[in-house]
Amino acid sequence: MEDLKHLKVLVLDDEPFMNRLIAQTLGTIGITSILQAKGVDEAIALLKGEQSPPDVLFVDLEMPGKTGFDFIKMLHAGTAGAPADTPVIILTGRSDSDGVLQAKELGVTSYMLKPISRTTLENRILTAVGRKK
Repeated sequence: MEDLKHLKVLVLDDEPFMNRLIAQTLGTIGITSILQAKGVDEAIALLKGEQSPPDVLFVDLEMPGKTGFDFIKMLHAGTAGAPADTPVIILTGRSDSDGVLQAKELGVTSYMLKPISRTTLENRILTAVGRKK
């Protein structure tokens, strides 16, 4: 298994339970540098305040106000506070084909349905960081 301890990630999910669960799961695979945000504006403020950008972004799609799709569009426009080519892994309960298609059109790295498993999460991270190299 590749050492993931050096990775920095952002988890963007409006549900506090999911934010904690994802952070705990990331911790079990060795990732300790985890930024957490409950909304798009909070995520952007966090990212703009960081000296180094995250290696991977975990983004929920359905949030009040600005959605995960809005965040991804801002990322690609260069206004989200992280490089436009930062890998994005969608974590959502939304399994409809429109959501998947829109995510694909926006160039997301991976699309995961909640609930998440440790093994799947780890494999998606390894794929995401390998794709960026």
